[in-house]
Formats: sequence, C-alpha cells, structure tokens
Amino acid sequence: MNVTRNIALSGLQAAATRLQVSAANVANLTARGEAPADGGEAEGLFKPGHVVQTATANGGTAAKVRPVEPAHVLIPDPNRESGVAAVPNVNLANELVQQTIAETSFKANAAVLRTVDEIEETLLNIKRQP
Repeated sequence: MNVTRNIALSGLQAAATRLQVSAANVANLTARGEAPADGGEAEGLFKPGHVVQTATANGGTAAKVRPVEPAHVLIPDPNRESGVAAVPNVNLANELVQQTIAETSFKANAAVLRTVDEIEETLLNIKRQP
C-alpha cells in the first residue's frame, strides 16, 4: 500500500505546484513594463510559468515549472510615450483550466489516500479477529 500512497502523494504535490504557478500567473496578470526597443524581454517584469507533468520511474508523477515563451507580449498603451507596454504572456482562460485540473487532481488523489486508509484498516481488523 505504500507504493499507492506514494503515487497519490506525488499527485498531490504536482497539483500543488500547478496551483501555485497558476496563482502567481493570475496575480501578476496586470503587471506592465516598458516595451524593450530591441524586441527582447522586458526587464524586471514578471515572467509567467507553466507546469509540465511527467510520470516517474517509481509510478508517481513529477511536476516541473517551465517558463512561458515568449514571456511577454506587447499591448497598446496610450499612456506611454512609445504607445505600447509589455505585459506577461498569461492567458486567463488557460489559467482557469490549470486551476480546475489542480482541483480535480487534489480530489482524486485525496480519494486514493482515503481508500488506502480504509483498506489498511480493514486488513488490520481482519488480522485482529480470532
């Protein structure tokens, strides 16, 4: 049962990472910075990330945070002399999907842990019976 428990715990950890990255992306959605004249990356502006989840050799899962490419996009901004501003390349609809995936993963892995606990309790009760 420890293998099953470890797999579920790795799923919970991956879901937590996914939620944390998405929350940071949403929290910094409205950040604005100067559009770089050379077309490169805006300095000092939040760089969004996304989670890549892969299977591990022991049957669990691992979540790695990767940077979004390109990190920034340009939008019209009449308040700036250049007429444009750089903003983090965050898609709010995608972030909602990522948060829903994290929520579903939390629920599924928590259910697995509850089931493992129930099975272990049942086995202990069977062993205790004369």
